[in-house]
Amino acid sequence: MDFMKIIESLDEALYTVMGWLIFYPMTLWRALVRPLRMMAYADREVSDRP
Repeated sequence: MDFMKIIESLDEALYTVMGWLIFYPMTLWRALVRPLRMMAYADREVSDRP
């Protein structure tokens, strides 16, 4: 296997693992602690222009 392909696959795997370990629990915590703020944030994001 090419060395660059191994590095790229490691990069993708690390990004996925960090997403599950950090970003998913953090977002879940914010949604559970402050649901009204999360709903307001979602409304603002949906109404933004692309």
